[in-house]
Amino acid sequence: MKIGIIGAGNIGGNLTRRLTALGHDVAVANSRGP
Repeated sequence: MKIGIIGAGNIGGNLTRRLTALGHDVAVANSRGP
C-alpha cells in the first residue's frame, strides 16, 4: 500500500519505520521538504 505521512516528528518517524518494515511504500513530508 502507498502511504503518505505529513510530519516527521517522533510519531511520524516511528510510523514510517513500522510501515516500511511491514512492506508498505511510505513517503514522508515535513516543513523542511520531502
